[in-house]
Amino acid sequence: MINTKFRTNLLDLFILLCIFFSITGYILARAEKTSLNKLIEGKEKIGIEVYIPDVHQSGSTDTTELFKIGNKSAITIRNRPYTQLEIIKTETKQKTTLLPNLSGGFKVIEDPTKNHLKDYYVTLTDIALKTKDGFVIGGNKIKAGNPVELEGFNYRLNGKVINIYQINDHNQEHQ
Repeated sequence: MINTKFRTNLLDLFILLCIFFSITGYILARAEKTSLNKLIEGKEKIGIEVYIPDVHQSGSTDTTELFKIGNKSAITIRNRPYTQLEIIKTETKQKTTLLPNLSGGFKVIEDPTKNHLKDYYVTLTDIALKTKDGFVIGGNKIKAGNPVELEGFNYRLNGKVINIYQINDHNQEHQ
């Protein structure tokens, strides 16, 4: 009869422990017993308002061609491409300037030196994960001030998020 001793070394023990903890973590995550799943409070439909300043438009380009309600625009958040989101609202504003009045006040007028510069306000919609400190889309917390890039067929523009709000199914407009 051959007498063999079973010998383990430290590396074998480490590999077995890694496999055990990996399987245990996977089972607990699937059963939603981890603290990570408690951070997410649910999914909400949100509106993301983006301000895109100083878009140069030549006289031959129609400004309504860039953003149309119902079209999709690809969004990049903090230099990480996310996906295409639906445009639900768009607004274009001419650049303005202040002129002093004789009465000591000021009057706001369209800036004649910046005829070809426009500011865009574009609202996109998405389904976001809601946490206690904000909304998360594409693995990124989305908050006012986030730099974003919108890209479509004939544009690629940088802007900033200026507002995020929850969209109710009964009321599609921002209040």
